[in-house]
Amino acid sequence: MRIPIVTGIARRTVMLAWTITLVTLGIFVAVVIPEQKRDLRVELESKASGVAVALQGEVAEAAISEDYSSVVEHATEVLEGDKAVDFLVITKNDGLSIVVDRQGWRMEPKSDRYWYPALRQPSSELGVVPMFNRRVFHYAVPFDYRSIQWGWIHVGLSLDAYDESSRQVNLRTGILAVVCVLFSLMVSVTYAGRFVRPILQLQSVVERVAGGDLRARADIRSHDEIEQLANAFNTMADMILHRNQELSEAKRDLEMRVTERTQELSEQIVARDKALVELADAQKRLIELSRISGMAEVATGVLHNVGNVLNSVNVSATIVADHLRALRISQIGELVGVLEEHKSGLSDYLANDTRGQRVLPYMKNLSLHLEQERIMLGGEVASLVEHVGHIKEIVAMQQTYARSSGVFEKFALTDLLKDVLDIARQGMDRHHIAVHIESDELPLVNTDRHKVLQILLNLMRNAMDAVKESGNPDRQIAITMVRVGEERVAIRVADNGIGILPTNLLRIFSHGFTTKQDGHGFGLHSGALAAQQLGGTLTVESEGTNVGATFTLELPIKCSETFGETAA
Repeated sequence: MRIPIVTGIARRTVMLAWTITLVTLGIFVAVVIPEQKRDLRVELESKASGVAVALQGEVAEAAISEDYSSVVEHATEVLEGDKAVDFLVITKNDGLSIVVDRQGWRMEPKSDRYWYPALRQPSSELGVVPMFNRRVFHYAVPFDYRSIQWGWIHVGLSLDAYDESSRQVNLRTGILAVVCVLFSLMVSVTYAGRFVRPILQLQSVVERVAGGDLRARADIRSHDEIEQLANAFNTMADMILHRNQELSEAKRDLEMRVTERTQELSEQIVARDKALVELADAQKRLIELSRISGMAEVATGVLHNVGNVLNSVNVSATIVADHLRALRISQIGELVGVLEEHKSGLSDYLANDTRGQRVLPYMKNLSLHLEQERIMLGGEVASLVEHVGHIKEIVAMQQTYARSSGVFEKFALTDLLKDVLDIARQGMDRHHIAVHIESDELPLVNTDRHKVLQILLNLMRNAMDAVKESGNPDRQIAITMVRVGEERVAIRVADNGIGILPTNLLRIFSHGFTTKQDGHGFGLHSGALAAQQLGGTLTVESEGTNVGATFTLELPIKCSETFGETAA
């Protein structure tokens, strides 16, 4: 099996999947081991309680007769019959204690306060008992006789079986954890290899096309966005190859016509000046065609930088393709055909014929048109490069915020709002959405920059979706930042979109509630929780449908980190 760890995407995929597995496994181990040890302790307590209950009958008789021989006899039988019982101590409230252990039995006339718990209720603990100086499970239960607090019954159980069971639990859990870690690593590597394979195939084809092999095609059947990108790339490569072939044919034909025209003009000394002008025009057209061909080669060289499917890139690529198809290359052939028909009297045709007199102005206009097309195509190619650079900036910005998540820092809200608009700029430009910003002079805020960014991004995306769905040609979003009192600031995001029904205002922040067909219902819910964790609020106002909505994020200027800890 090939392990594509050398690639960045595969490495990140493996590390993400393995990290999730390790965290999940750690939580599992942290929960299971204490729970199993708790079960073992419950078993010890149940056993000790049974021994104490069995001893209570003998203690009741001794309380009547003041004869403790039966108690000692019964306690001795219990120790001999069950090796797990380490000692039994019956303590009266007057200080007398009957102690039975593996060494025998004895009576202690003055007992230590250790044998008289503060609360008269059953209790248990794992630890070292001072009288015996060894670690046991100590269970104490009060004994009342005829509503009189007579004393206490103490049961000590050996921890040998408990310790052995604990070691077995730790050993089995550790072995299971190691097996799960290795298995998750193998599954993560396998999945990463399958995930990255179509991307590597597409990269190889793009490099071949960039190297000049315009017949290279990507054959990917991944049934996802990678396959769509491969199909779009194949279509683009087909169009570029077709245009290159047309340009090559036009170039060969034009070169042949220029050669013939040069030979004819060399024989006509009188029309030499006119012939030189036509030759210069023909050479200019040839240069323009070569320049267009070079633009196509530049476009193929840019293909290796394509990293994702983006709507703006598709739009620019489609415009380039449409204009390449609309180039008036065929009209040059028609013009050459007309000149070929009059090649025997070309000078007279160009000088005296009304149609011939329009040839040179037409060629000039055609040259200007081709120059405009070249400039336009160059602008679209520059737009493609700008979009790719913008994508890299957004990815770098997101990675920077991901690394700083959970850190409280001082920053200006205006700088944060600029980052939000940079991330959403492409969608706003594509859908012709205007954004208006008003801001008071605000102090620096001390809070979690990443959480505030996520809340504002969510509000911006919701506002953009609302104005797009409304059908209103005047798509407006207004952002207002004001100070509320001495300790808080508010950021309002208002749109003129579809608005919110009054019945939905009460449920808009509920988990799972959404009015979008493709919505998931936890974006606003998570935003409200994040605002609460920062010590702020997230509210909404709307007068109904088709009148827009206003979301308000209110934050304290100095947010204490205890907010996040309390919410957690």
